[in-house]
Amino acid sequence: MTKGRTRPTRDIPIETLVRSRTSSNPPNLGAEERSILALVDRPISLAEIAARRGLVLGVVRVLVADLVSSGMVETSESWSRSPTERIAAPTDSVPTPAPHSHRELLERVLNGLQSL
Repeated sequence: MTKGRTRPTRDIPIETLVRSRTSSNPPNLGAEERSILALVDRPISLAEIAARRGLVLGVVRVLVADLVSSGMVETSESWSRSPTERIAAPTDSVPTPAPHSHRELLERVLNGLQSL
């Protein structure tokens, strides 16, 4: 699925919306990537992809990051940001949730909803 990788190539927050940029599925994709592409014909959050496919959120982050890198999907972050992409933390660092991270998540979700 992720070829042993545990970190995505870019930081993708849980509330990020993902949508397809293509209508075709290249034959070199795995079953999980194809199932993700089948869901993202309309914008759907990273969390919802994980829930609907029954996959661990970390796995979905790695797979979606790969799909973004290949140009097959785009994220809501790229819709509103400059072309410079956020890159994930180095693999040797493990992020520690800040005590206020729940509030920050709720604020990001609220901001996303307001921008719709």
